[in-house]
Amino acid sequence: MPVVAKNLASLFTLPVQFWVYLVVGLTFLGLILAVTLLAKRRTAPAMAEEPAQPTQTKLPVQVASALLDIGLETQEVNIRKALTHSLGLFLMSDLCGLLEKSPASDALVISQMFDLIRETHLEDFTLKQPIEEKTIHNILVGLPFIANHKQSDQSLQNSFKNATGYNEAGSLLVIPLGEDLAAPAILCLTPYTQREFHQQDIDLVLPLKPKLLQVLSKASDIDERVNAAETLRLSLKQLTRSHNQIQEQLIRSQQLLEEAKIKLADHKNDTTQEVALWVERQQALEAEVDDLTEKIAENLSAVQEAKEIKQQCDALEKALEENKRNISELNTTLANAQGVINQSIGKTEPAPSDSLAGFVSNASGYGMNNDPASLEAQYNQSIHQTAADFAQRDITLLVQVEPLSSDFAPLTLTALKIIHLMQLNAYKASPNHATVEITVSAQQDEQQNPALEILVTDQGGGISPQEQSHFLRFARSSHHPVPAGIGDAAALREVVQLVEQAGGHLWIHSAKDQLTTYRILLPGSAHPAEKSVLEK
Repeated sequence: MPVVAKNLASLFTLPVQFWVYLVVGLTFLGLILAVTLLAKRRTAPAMAEEPAQPTQTKLPVQVASALLDIGLETQEVNIRKALTHSLGLFLMSDLCGLLEKSPASDALVISQMFDLIRETHLEDFTLKQPIEEKTIHNILVGLPFIANHKQSDQSLQNSFKNATGYNEAGSLLVIPLGEDLAAPAILCLTPYTQREFHQQDIDLVLPLKPKLLQVLSKASDIDERVNAAETLRLSLKQLTRSHNQIQEQLIRSQQLLEEAKIKLADHKNDTTQEVALWVERQQALEAEVDDLTEKIAENLSAVQEAKEIKQQCDALEKALEENKRNISELNTTLANAQGVINQSIGKTEPAPSDSLAGFVSNASGYGMNNDPASLEAQYNQSIHQTAADFAQRDITLLVQVEPLSSDFAPLTLTALKIIHLMQLNAYKASPNHATVEITVSAQQDEQQNPALEILVTDQGGGISPQEQSHFLRFARSSHHPVPAGIGDAAALREVVQLVEQAGGHLWIHSAKDQLTTYRILLPGSAHPAEKSVLEK
């Protein structure tokens, strides 16, 4: 009995999140069980002629395992994965994921998609191919719809194949969980089995919509509470560290106070002895006063000499004032002469300015001259003009600007700003005695249209694959942790904004403790590209 009581008591020490996840998982399991029983009751009249047989509904072991994952995981992304896992098994769909709107653009994003055949989750991806307005309208109004492979509306399936590389998409089932794209929609595909979806599949999921939204909402709340708890933990740790430092300072102050008390006692003892000595010295001084009185008479003659010295000092001060006036006149003459020289030259030297301000001032005139040779000169001049600090740290800067056509003249200002920001990042990321390479050339994009390619390679610490997968979050949020291989986070964020505004692309080629190469592709002015997202 004591052992049982001890085990029961240990259950109450578990975190509150564990009990919350467990309750959510059991509730979701009960809902699926109830919907399954309801579906079987609807098919019961067709079997009325047969004698009633006792039935026992059992969910697959994988479904129960997935639902238990909801109670055990502590992060929102894992709860969402468990939901798509369980829904894919419940609907027997080859692929099951969440269709959401991208927070940065109007594009549609498929997240947490579970592959039932391969038993794995796919990486999140964006549907780049345009979707038919009819399909978008159905999602916005919150209407579920089915697009089997025999029907004409295949835009969403084609977008899926182009984004993932699948050879087939199969039938399509979309069940929005809200009346707009703010709430995710359930997306099911059957590229393997080619099974068609019917209304009864929708009927199985519709009763679960409130609970699905509630689980996703609670997952977001739990994630916020976890972040808040982490913030409080860090604050408590910082306060504890400050308290320990104050405690150490207090101990040192007490030690200094004790030492000061000891010195004060010693000083009092020394003062008592000094008083006796001062009495003896006073008597000796009185005797010396008599001697000094005699010497005063002797010093009277010295006073007369001092008066003569005073007169000489006054004469020197007058000469000094005269010299000051002469110097002032010489300065005035020199200033007038300098003005005459400046007028003859016709210009003055510019005041020194900040390197970035000087870059913006010089770059404001770029793009006005369409001469290809002038474009190459402008790129070379701008890159070397802003690289003065590289020589101080003995960093070698290798620059290669290939011949450019006049089509890229409108991109000059944007490209020079991007190159300057990438130089700042490479300068801060690279160690001393390193090498930074910058290449500017004319290339073609995927549609064979002219594009300006910018390659920047530095010798920083490299960027791991995991850090590259979170690069988009880092680029759009200043609160996201900065990867160790990045030199200037603010400069890279501004580069991402400039690339997106120009409709270009950005790739990262790197690994941990390896070289890092940033490849930027900007579309030519004659062929404007659609707004793009970052690629790695």
